[in-house]
Amino acid sequence: MGDVHTPVPFASTGSALLVSNDAPTIELLSESLQQLAISTEVCVEGATALGLLKRRKFGTIIVDVQHGNQAPALLEKVRHSHQTELA
Repeated sequence: MGDVHTPVPFASTGSALLVSNDAPTIELLSESLQQLAISTEVCVEGATALGLLKRRKFGTIIVDVQHGNQAPALLEKVRHSHQTELA
């Protein structure tokens, strides 16, 4: 007989930063996050996202890796940010 797993209630991470310049990606992910009760801030420019990260804290950061040359640099800066908390 297998284990019975009781679903754990979802606790919203509060807010997410979505960095993408692809309209279909933005729409799909924004809708999905909204269904999870996560407010989403969208940035189409990496520089704008970095500025926002200096002023606000996000529970989730999603970066479209096809965001051109900005994606690796943005991810590296997020990784080294003092605001980033490791789980």
